[in-house]
Amino acid sequence: MTDREKVIKGLECCVAVNCGQACPYATVGGCQVQVLRDAVALLKEQEPVDVIVEPLDDTRYIFCGACRCMLAQGKPKGYKFCPWCGRAVKWDEEVSGDA
Repeated sequence: MTDREKVIKGLECCVAVNCGQACPYATVGGCQVQVLRDAVALLKEQEPVDVIVEPLDDTRYIFCGACRCMLAQGKPKGYKFCPWCGRAVKWDEEVSGDA
């Protein structure tokens, strides 16, 4: 996982055109490219994850696509975020419908 504070500080240095010793990426060759890669990685971590539906007998078990913790048994509870890992959860119409 990328260090959020390091990325913020690096971006602030790039914006201020003050890429020097204050920049946490200064020791990395091509620091602007690396700070941008890390920023993209942080943004991708915020993308919603699909839920995983596993039917067993007559019941559907619905899990978070990131941490695989159970979100619901039977009907979806409609979480916008996983209560265990905090990732945004993406529900499609098939999962949201009746079992």
